[in-house]
Amino acid sequence: MSLQAELADLLTTGLGTGFKVAPYPGTVDGITGPTVMVWTTDLKHLPAAPNGRYQVDFTVLLYTAHQDPQRAEDDLSASLEAVLGVLWQADSYLLTGAQRTVSEDNKIHSWTLTLSGGITLTEA
Repeated sequence: MSLQAELADLLTTGLGTGFKVAPYPGTVDGITGPTVMVWTTDLKHLPAAPNGRYQVDFTVLLYTAHQDPQRAEDDLSASLEAVLGVLWQADSYLLTGAQRTVSEDNKIHSWTLTLSGGITLTEA
């Protein structure tokens, strides 16, 4: 199981059928509705923690299928509210940042969230 699988499962369950959740970065071609992509960006040992305890940083991208700026903004606002609602109920993840982005051609609208969480790795 990947490091981001638990987060992807949490978002899939919490957001319901109106969202597509992918536990990996991917292409934005063919997005037809609210889409969330999740991946691990960093893994650090916590100096004050016991051996095997790590901080994991995640990137969560929210995409909309809308290219019209107003419709995209409305859709992304609703998606952001839904994702934040799921995350606020989960004590395992901390939102550390968020950035709203628009592609140069004004066709791809998204939010990029950064999260931190803790995991314990044990020997198999």
